[in-house]
Amino acid sequence: MDAKDLPVERFSVNNNYATIHIELRGADEQTKNMAVLTANDLLAVRDALNDFLPFTMNRLRLRVVMIPDGFRYVKTKTVIFRASNVSAEFAVRMTTGAATSRRLVIRDIAHELMHVMLSINGVTSKDAKSDGGSVEEETIYTMENCVELRITGSTDGDPLADQNNGFDASGLVPSNAVTSLVSGQHVDAVLAELFTRDTRPITSDDPRAEKLEALCREAIDRLIATTATHG
Repeated sequence: MDAKDLPVERFSVNNNYATIHIELRGADEQTKNMAVLTANDLLAVRDALNDFLPFTMNRLRLRVVMIPDGFRYVKTKTVIFRASNVSAEFAVRMTTGAATSRRLVIRDIAHELMHVMLSINGVTSKDAKSDGGSVEEETIYTMENCVELRITGSTDGDPLADQNNGFDASGLVPSNAVTSLVSGQHVDAVLAELFTRDTRPITSDDPRAEKLEALCREAIDRLIATTATHG
């Protein structure tokens, strides 16, 4: 069944610099409430990225289609930018009753917007390394954690990390999807010490928060240096 056949609700949230249009399909009351929280979270993505990246996104306009699991939705990602003003459209999954959906959506949107901002500013290094990862993907996966921490006040690492840990890319034909998964595994391994299972999530007042933010800034610097070297 296509998501377009589900009942739809639309709402918008905005501040002076960001506008988020939400198209929510087939959601129960709990998911609707979570979608409203998520929409307000997304207003803060622009500020979080501006703090870490060495260039500025002045204004952000997003249209986000939220669909439940088990439904198809085919929509080409659309991005329009004029100088430092960005308009983009994405489809994401808002799983019914799952609190992790809020964090996943924040991370997904931040991930894609980082790709956009890097590309706009001529910083890109998507080619796979010899170990199958990508400097750009690894930087962005690291940054997801910092953005989530800034916006929600806590992070416990990638919510999907456990699902991807068993992924073995050896022998597979290189592709963007494979490179992305391998890059995510590399980042999970680097951050494992911060996200040990027997410790609470990292919160804004946790000493580990400073370590995590330092890793994010180092990753950005490394990506820019790599791009300058190969540019």
